[in-house]
Amino acid sequence: MCGGNDALGARAVISALTHIVKEKALPSKDMGIRDENIEEAAMSIPEDVIEELEALREPPRKPPNSVAYSGLVYVGGYIAKLITDVGCETSAMLVTTNKTSSPLYHLLRQQEAYYLHYPKPELLSMLDTVVTFFEKAVKYLPRTKILETLQLTVEPYLEVSPLLDCPEGVDKSHARVLAHIISEKFLRTLLVNYTKKLTDQNDRPSGFIQKPSQKHIRL
Repeated sequence: MCGGNDALGARAVISALTHIVKEKALPSKDMGIRDENIEEAAMSIPEDVIEELEALREPPRKPPNSVAYSGLVYVGGYIAKLITDVGCETSAMLVTTNKTSSPLYHLLRQQEAYYLHYPKPELLSMLDTVVTFFEKAVKYLPRTKILETLQLTVEPYLEVSPLLDCPEGVDKSHARVLAHIISEKFLRTLLVNYTKKLTDQNDRPSGFIQKPSQKHIRL
């Protein structure tokens, strides 16, 4: 699901996230605005696929302590940094952990120059659930406003996740902000990775002698 089968796979993770972590990420001004066309598109996703998101309603489980999740850890470190930058210490504590020598965080330790935070394993489990949903839902998505359709579907489940239930927020106001950050940045990353993967697949039959660039995230 994440990581790669060769050295290029690891470099792909670093290259893409190095670019992403330089962006400033705050909730969009139009946060919460609904579009009827987007709602209609979201309804095209089958119920059995959406059921994958039901796991977000429960306390997330820790993922396997394996370097196979290193790419997901790197993205999680970026997400944790964005949540910390919101300014609520309690929210930050919900999704971050102390520096550790666990093999799970091997790639993240190599990229400390970018000041990424160490994500809690539970945050990684949450992201893994979103990946599972995305992989099943992608073939049902519309041709336009894809990100917005995904956000409309995923955010309500993130908002009620016990992991994001910050007691400092009134009426889950902090949970909504954290859910929006995760859905916007993580889903965008998944879409970029998916489109790059399709591009590489389409390029292979075209007679390229060299292996196409893998400067994208393998999740």
